Amino acid sequence: MMFQYSTLAGLKSLAKQIQAEQSVPRHDALDLAACAGGFQGYVDAKRKLPSRSMLHNVTVRQNWWGYETREMGTAQIDLKLRVPLTELVRRHHLTGYLGACKVEDSVFLERTGQQRHANETQWYIGRIARALQFMAATGLKPSSARRCYPTQEYDSRPPVADHDHCWFDPDARVHILSTEPYPGRSERGEPGQIEWERRHGWSTMYVDWGSIYGNGTEFILCCPAAYAAVLSAKVKILECSPPAVEDEAVVIETFDPAARKVVIFD
Repeated sequence: MMFQYSTLAGLKSLAKQIQAEQSVPRHDALDLAACAGGFQGYVDAKRKLPSRSMLHNVTVRQNWWGYETREMGTAQIDLKLRVPLTELVRRHHLTGYLGACKVEDSVFLERTGQQRHANETQWYIGRIARALQFMAATGLKPSSARRCYPTQEYDSRPPVADHDHCWFDPDARVHILSTEPYPGRSERGEPGQIEWERRHGWSTMYVDWGSIYGNGTEFILCCPAAYAAVLSAKVKILECSPPAVEDEAVVIETFDPAARKVVIFD
């Protein structure tokens, strides 16, 4: 099975897994992980893959206008990602959590329109930022397709599902489902989820990273069983990456529109 690494850290994460599962020395595990990514060995991979220090600046922002308070301003968060924005997001990826967004230039992703509350805007920008983190770590892309469901229809939705989003692996050409239920739903739905997996031949993975939706939700990925090993490796890379950013990391700037005066000279 071939793996695609975006950084050396991803290779090391898989090597750690190989070392634990096969009881081999660390240097052998690094070579095995490198070969699984198409490299001649760890030295070859280390020379060709970017290190953790090679990060790219990405800024996500949106304007807001408080209907009740008559205040207005912007919400913005600055990220450092392993993949530059121009490679991470193409125009056809602007769906799902990235819906209503546009790439302004090589480092700015802007959500268009205006929210009516600063806190609401902060939440939207936080979700976009976490989606970008997820994409950079896993290589998965947002999709508007229904192929994230076993029958490609909503009626085959898993029992634990809530806040569904579809993702696409452009290398494996496989769609998967992310679902983010509030605590307790997955536990209550576990028996039905096991039956759903058996009936459709799919697998379920519970991710220990945070969630994109936020608000204390869990993060669960569902995929065809044949893709489970690949997705498991991506999840391990994600779990070793920086944790999902908090909404509070989004900076809110406020100003009074009454203070903005336009002077016309004639």
